[in-house]
Amino acid sequence: MHSTLGELVQDIASVPKGLTVYAAQSPAQLTSDSVIELLDDGADARPDLTYVLEVELIRDVIETWSQWRGGRTPSVDEAVQAVAYYADNDAYLTTE
Repeated sequence: MHSTLGELVQDIASVPKGLTVYAAQSPAQLTSDSVIELLDDGADARPDLTYVLEVELIRDVIETWSQWRGGRTPSVDEAVQAVAYYADNDAYLTTE
């Protein structure tokens, strides 16, 4: 079970497809310690939760971050920052 965004990105390769991540705060405020909920794609989230991203898209965001940085594996905080940036801006975090 993944209770924080940091735990989720750390273990993203083993998270089943078909899940969507929700959090209590806006994507711009996400940190490694942000408590998350995983719901089946298409499931109705509680009104106090905000959509973050689908698990497959989180995998893509982390993979793109790594590719754009010569194959380097991001730290948990770097991966969370990339996910939060994408969720807030609908764009990948640049290398600048």
